[in-house]
Amino acid sequence: MKVLILDFFNILKRYTYAYDITKYSEGELIDKLTFNILNRICDTVNILKPDVVFICSDSGRNKRAIALSSGTYKANRKRSKSMTDEEKEKSYVEYIKNMMLTLPFPFIDIKDTEADMIIYCLTDYIKKLDNKIHITIASSDSDFIQLLDKNVDIYDWYKNDININNWYVKYKKFDEKYFNSKNYALAKSITGDPSDNIKGVQNFGWGKVSKLFDIIYNYYEDVLVPENIEMLIDMITELINNKDIELDKKDLKFLINCQQTFTDSKKIIKTNQSMIDLSMIETPYIYNIQNAIKRSIKNNVKFNRKEFIKMLKLERYKDNVDNIEYQKILNKNSKSSLVFMQLEKRINAGLLQLRQKDYCL
Repeated sequence: MKVLILDFFNILKRYTYAYDITKYSEGELIDKLTFNILNRICDTVNILKPDVVFICSDSGRNKRAIALSSGTYKANRKRSKSMTDEEKEKSYVEYIKNMMLTLPFPFIDIKDTEADMIIYCLTDYIKKLDNKIHITIASSDSDFIQLLDKNVDIYDWYKNDININNWYVKYKKFDEKYFNSKNYALAKSITGDPSDNIKGVQNFGWGKVSKLFDIIYNYYEDVLVPENIEMLIDMITELINNKDIELDKKDLKFLINCQQTFTDSKKIIKTNQSMIDLSMIETPYIYNIQNAIKRSIKNNVKFNRKEFIKMLKLERYKDNVDNIEYQKILNKNSKSSLVFMQLEKRINAGLLQLRQKDYCL
């Protein structure tokens, strides 16, 4: 069985960044974004051929992360230049969200909860139902690297299929074979994440992190993945003090520097990890998300074709283009409509399987 999880805001951002919203009317933006997003979803479904598709959406910024960061989390995100543009952005986001609700896919949207938290919990929930189910997360968000395993892949909009065996090749900054995907959250807690305004340890980037894990795994082939900064410091200390291992002088100097740097920066690394590491979500959030997930598979889905066609507003083209061009527009959108109609039966059969597995837990 195959499950596809779509990161809605990630795909929306992918196409939003392609346009300067100040140059388009609200209607023009909705046209362009709707067409591109629907095509991307259709293409992804055709390529991956999942039995069930979930769409997970952001709904406001993560209050937990904002509190932990004293308000700086994602505070660097660009705002629209004017109130008119902000209203325009809100309008097309809500419009496209509503269009997603017409599709035959469970749509999970929880107040003050980011999609990555929902996707983490949904992935964990499905794995508990049956660890043989193959899960693909469709997103270009590198935070999902920490979820990779033999049955969890990422379908990146830019890099295509990413799995446990090739992820460090796809992401150029991770070029060491010893760097385990399970180290990712801790490593990013050290380097920080400029895109989310999370400041890391000064002068300690991905090159040094990669070098550190390269040294550790060169000497300890079967070492446990460090879960937190305390474990990593202990591993470094043990390696430095191990008389049975003859360390290269440059490696020893580097390890001693890492040991001191991490000890001095322990507080900031721990705070960062609490925002970056998806496994560290607190119980109240997990409870709300799990309830939403259970509700999403409880009932069958239906493709609301009438509302879907209505929201495309295809009739507005009739007076603006010639008849041949109008027929092309109709045919393109009819094709996506047909894809969703055909998917409805398959998705409901897949949801039934998940419900049956849930009853057996």
